[in-house]
Amino acid sequence: MHEHTGRIDLCYFGHIGRWDDQNPYYWYGQPSSPEILFRIANSKPYGLTITDIAGSIGSRPEDIQEQLSAMTGLGMLSEKDGGYSICFSVILERDIPIIRDLAVSVAHRLARVLLDHEEDLRALAAGIGSSKQFGTARILYHTIGCDTLDGAALDDLADMGIMATSHPRPGGRDYILQGFEHSDEVSGLSGNLLCSCNRAGTQQMQFISFGDSNGERKDFFRFLRLKDQRGPAEACRQLKLSHNPIMEKPEELILRSCADVILRAAQPEASTDALSSEERNAADFLQELDYITISSTGAIRLRVPFFRTQDRDVINGITERAMELVKPLLAVELTGLSDKLAGLTSLLHGVDEREMANELWHQVFGRMNEELVNEGLLAKPEYIPGEGRYFRALYAGGI
Repeated sequence: MHEHTGRIDLCYFGHIGRWDDQNPYYWYGQPSSPEILFRIANSKPYGLTITDIAGSIGSRPEDIQEQLSAMTGLGMLSEKDGGYSICFSVILERDIPIIRDLAVSVAHRLARVLLDHEEDLRALAAGIGSSKQFGTARILYHTIGCDTLDGAALDDLADMGIMATSHPRPGGRDYILQGFEHSDEVSGLSGNLLCSCNRAGTQQMQFISFGDSNGERKDFFRFLRLKDQRGPAEACRQLKLSHNPIMEKPEELILRSCADVILRAAQPEASTDALSSEERNAADFLQELDYITISSTGAIRLRVPFFRTQDRDVINGITERAMELVKPLLAVELTGLSDKLAGLTSLLHGVDEREMANELWHQVFGRMNEELVNEGLLAKPEYIPGEGRYFRALYAGGI
């Protein structure tokens, strides 16, 4: 018989802000918080008191009072008559058959709609400049797999009142939390699907990676997050990067210097000879992150698709066409979730159905992407040990 690990792994969508006591991960990182969240989610709503929770984890009520109060204040939990209930969408092992069955059937129907119009979508993708170097399947991987299904579709579903993409929180934050029971079966439910976008950048340039969550990507987003939380030395160690002076700079300066190098690399005959010392550091850093290559002669070349401002109309055209095809089905398949997902833990705890729809949609479009990759409409990212499957891309500001 399976033994529950008794922990909740926490993810978020949106902006959790800086590392302070208004950040949900600050309290999630406190001793026993993952276990506390699991005990509450795995019980009936408001069924456990602080004494019950403390006893179940071998602690004392006074030792967990502060974090319970803080997580309640942040809207992660609610308290009534001394009992606690979970306030964000969670998936436990017992939920898997319910959510997987619905996601699989919906994903297949939506994917077939796009595959039936493959020729039209490829013709649109051929209008992107980078398609000449990377092919239309790679372009569609980013513009449909990420920009449309993990972007425009979320906005449309929110406009239709089906999904929540925003949840204002204390401290001026705005994010939606999603919890998963810590187990191989649950992590495999979405971790192995192509549904995760990492984004870092400024108005000048966006550094994107899109793929599964089956590892720790060596990308710009991951570096900046580790640097912010643990410092540049630890970020280098975890991502197996060489130390570079630019890593000690503030985030905005790193992004600006790297954006300048990308814009130079996008020009014919780009060379390190024209770079300042700071830009050369940025170029070396970008090469380690696999965004560019630097030859022995100093020639700089892009290694990933670069979506420029002049590509904006074509990208919008791809998104509009894809949404035009799938939107009628979405309105049918993702409504009435309280009936279609009856018995789900989140529903039992009274979590907003629209926030549950957020994770369900990730399950659906992740499976869509897998089918579209298998059918060849989207390019196939190869598995990198320890990092997972993903592709990087660059977007000029304003797209």
